[in-house]
Amino acid sequence: MLGGPAITAGIDNPTTLALDGSGTLYVGNANASSEGNISVYASQGVNPLRVLSGITGVPRGLVADSAGRLFAVAQYKEGCCQLGGDGEVYAPGGTEPRGHLKGVSGFGHSPVLDKSGNLYVANFSVFPGWVTVYAPGKHGPSRTINTGIGLPIQLAVAPNGDLVVLNGLFSGGYDVTVYPAGASSPSLTITAGLHRCASLAVDGHGFVYVVRGPQRKQPGEVTVYRAGQTTVSRSIQSGITYPAALAFDRSDRLYVADVRNSGASKIVIYAFGGSAPVQTYRLAEQFSAIAVPRSP
Repeated sequence: MLGGPAITAGIDNPTTLALDGSGTLYVGNANASSEGNISVYASQGVNPLRVLSGITGVPRGLVADSAGRLFAVAQYKEGCCQLGGDGEVYAPGGTEPRGHLKGVSGFGHSPVLDKSGNLYVANFSVFPGWVTVYAPGKHGPSRTINTGIGLPIQLAVAPNGDLVVLNGLFSGGYDVTVYPAGASSPSLTITAGLHRCASLAVDGHGFVYVVRGPQRKQPGEVTVYRAGQTTVSRSIQSGITYPAALAFDRSDRLYVADVRNSGASKIVIYAFGGSAPVQTYRLAEQFSAIAVPRSP
């Protein structure tokens, strides 16, 4: 925790994490066995409240809804050269799955929820990939989004309910496709300013932020697109070299995980609309994910 104690209890090769509206922290662990698990911590807590079992493989994405239900997707080895996918649903306070998500591929990842409770999961097997949509309370797909999907790298949901998808393309390029709530075809496609893209996030104003990795000895950056626009509004370069992951707090301050291949990494924080850091936390260890509370 930034500015606070480190959590070590219940941590075993963590791969993903998530926060719910109350600040409860969920950490996906890749254990040595074929089954991973999920450690759950109270807000600001350092010892697990409980450990969730029953998920097969390495957790690749977690998301919790407003009722406290947790959705988890995982990846496991199936035979010598195949990967299988698992998706499980946990009731509030539960430790075993209460439902199984059907249709999760071996590369299922990046689950997100909209305000109506629809769950979206990015999937990939052979090119192109697809996004599976689960209606509230349903464990089988209600529809599949194929149009405009390449290799879905990350999903996000805008405040107006739009689904935003960062795609890798067969050509080696990237784009961002935007789908209005309930739609299966994009209303907007962003291609400007995208290369070596690693992740994506959307703030409370609907602005789209995309991480671009270093290229030709040039440091990486974060490109920003206003809601409904396809041209770059601004670029954030100051204070970062190897940006990898993004998050926002309730004030729409941007948190950028700057992760070096070796040595110290850092979390760099920017005020809404700003391109210069307002705060930097330097960390001795490497890390792979970042989550920041957004609900009051």
